[in-house]
Amino acid sequence: MYVVHDDDGLWHIEDDGTVLPDAMAAGLDIESGVRESLLRGILASEGAEYDLETFQIRTPPLSEAEISDAAMRFVSALIRMQDLALLSKENVKASFAEDVARALRERKSDNYEIVMNDKHDTLSPDILIRKVGYGFNQLRVYAASSDVRILEAMISYKSANVDDSPMVAVVNRRRGGVSEKRTITATNMGLPLAVVHDDSYDWVDRVLNAADTSARTA
Repeated sequence: MYVVHDDDGLWHIEDDGTVLPDAMAAGLDIESGVRESLLRGILASEGAEYDLETFQIRTPPLSEAEISDAAMRFVSALIRMQDLALLSKENVKASFAEDVARALRERKSDNYEIVMNDKHDTLSPDILIRKVGYGFNQLRVYAASSDVRILEAMISYKSANVDDSPMVAVVNRRRGGVSEKRTITATNMGLPLAVVHDDSYDWVDRVLNAADTSARTA
């Protein structure tokens, strides 16, 4: 880390611009609402922030007397940030599923309920969409944040029975998510996909439209 003298006579502390990219390469998806919020919270609690344009972590302006204490807190922020990057794959998977469920709940009509699935075997869906007043599932939703998870969704799709409710896989195509190769394979197989690739929410409409279609044909 560096202590930099600013033109206005104050100081700030910054890293060399590699900590954040290295953490992202290790699996920290800061485009996920849950982990992005955690990251900002960790840095803010230690008096720091990050800039996605420069990929630097830095403090606000400091007086010379504040540098020593700020430096200790800055080191603490970097250590805690690395801990966040070491989240297990199961936690990463759960975080993406929670993000998907939250986005669906925010945009759904009153006719549907969005519930997290309480079954935890690998081939079970992450989220269930049900029509209010009915006891059966209108749509099974797989939150695919990795190649492994999209493969599990593909296996479930191929082994589905005629009586099973329809399914869709919400595919994370942002940095560190599902590869293009696996996405193409799933598409060619016929697995319905809703792809998350930027800040738009077109994928939410695709999922909810699939639930509507299922309800009309039930």
